[in-house]
Amino acid sequence: MAFVPGSPAPAVVALWRLDRAARTTVLAGAGGSLLGVMAVMGLGNVPMNTRLDALSRSPEGVTGYWPAFALRRTRLNHLRVAASGCAAAAWLAAAQLV
Repeated sequence: MAFVPGSPAPAVVALWRLDRAARTTVLAGAGGSLLGVMAVMGLGNVPMNTRLDALSRSPEGVTGYWPAFALRRTRLNHLRVAASGCAAAAWLAAAQLV
């Protein structure tokens, strides 16, 4: 996840310095990284963590919420991994085009 905040930098460089195919591929990687990783985290994981934190004062609340939390968290993490992999593949493909 540490590379995600850095994904706009290659996109900016690509806009100025790369030809059409490489630029499009870098922008696709940056977009996939930002949307597929940051959006999933911001719109999915963070609200779930906030709810879990609020329920942590009550063992009954956590026990009731945990199965749904674990299932959704696992699915969201799989989605984030897939998005990261696609972004990395796009950046590697762009490197071949340069």
